[in-house]
Amino acid sequence: MTARRPRPGNGGGLRPDAIGVGLARVAAAVLPPAWLFAAGRLGARAMLALAPEVRAALTENARHILGSDSTDDERLGLAREVLASFARFTLELVLAPRRLPTGPELFEAMRGREHWHRARAAGRGVIGITLHMGNYEAGPMLLTRLHRPVAIVYRRDPMDIFERVRSRQRRRCGIEEIPVEGVPSLQLGLRMLDVLRRDGTLLVAGDVGFDGEDAGAESAPRPFFDGWAPFMTWPARVARAARAPLLPCFIVREGNGDGDGYRLEIAPPIFPEDHDGDEQAMLDRLTAVFEQFVRRHPEQWLIIHRYWLDGAPPSAR
Repeated sequence: MTARRPRPGNGGGLRPDAIGVGLARVAAAVLPPAWLFAAGRLGARAMLALAPEVRAALTENARHILGSDSTDDERLGLAREVLASFARFTLELVLAPRRLPTGPELFEAMRGREHWHRARAAGRGVIGITLHMGNYEAGPMLLTRLHRPVAIVYRRDPMDIFERVRSRQRRRCGIEEIPVEGVPSLQLGLRMLDVLRRDGTLLVAGDVGFDGEDAGAESAPRPFFDGWAPFMTWPARVARAARAPLLPCFIVREGNGDGDGYRLEIAPPIFPEDHDGDEQAMLDRLTAVFEQFVRRHPEQWLIIHRYWLDGAPPSAR
């Protein structure tokens, strides 16, 4: 699953998004990362100025995160930082895995390793659930250095060249891919349960990654900050069926400089038996963790479409 990019048109020829990723791959081979990140920040500023629909969506999201008493300048500042983080994420995907920490470095810097051990000790596999935050694609790559099998459940990105680059990086790290498009629900469920029965780690993003994503019955509105926003519901259903814990985990950037790295942060696991198998109670707990991390790292939440719903859903009125 990916954060939203403008959807490609139907015309022929090379698309600007494909050309951009292609140029980034060439530039990554010859230019220092610091130069690439500086160019990404400039591109983010240009996009904010030239794409009013993106600017409106990001500043509206910022209003929910920063609060109704935040100023226009504060909201615009957060919008700018989100786009800069998004540009950095895309560039780092091209540079990975050579910029990722080694296994020992990861384990030493990990926050919440006791939560990882507690979830793994159950012996029923783990459902790692995250947000489109920081460098969320690095998370699965890092986890393969601690444990295998690791599988990721995702929707293919609408940008074909980006999807090919991402899939290649995953395969190099030994990540199993489970795309959801065109797969019957029963077959999809069996594939996920197979990973858990092998005591593996199943990874998924819990937020709705791009505008227009066909999440359908798999997402539902949840209270989030001062409003209602959609989040995936099926991970709680799979956790209950497999008696496997949900493990909130996030790969967040440390510092603000070009040389900064990432840290894996893991929150306490959510065990189905602790909530009597109540999926809604599990989702309430999970959404609260999501809100906590977005409050701590708002500029690293890589959602660039309008995320909150208008008003409360009918069931909440």
